[in-house]
Amino acid sequence: MKYKKQAKNNISRNISESDLATFAEYDGSIAVRNQLLYKLGVDTSLLIEAIECQHRNLQGKVVEGKLFMAFERLDKEWIKSGAASTEAFLAASNDPTLGKEIAVMNGSWE
Repeated sequence: MKYKKQAKNNISRNISESDLATFAEYDGSIAVRNQLLYKLGVDTSLLIEAIECQHRNLQGKVVEGKLFMAFERLDKEWIKSGAASTEAFLAASNDPTLGKEIAVMNGSWE
């Protein structure tokens, strides 16, 4: 888990406990939970809040249970994985014009 910590990370990454349960190594412990959350793109060096609620997991199924509300990783490994959000990709970039260019290409720039 070596990566340069970003100063301001407000990009949410929420993961269901039902997603963690799909991993054979998940035993409910905090250490294993944090390892799996990290693999799924959560910055485990920042606050992770758990709430009980109805939500959709990563498979798109509606489930009732724990939802871990956290922040997305912004390290190079995660950004290059192909699983990072567009917001994380833009936040990790040092190019201030990149966000504008992508917005223009997507037709959302006004």
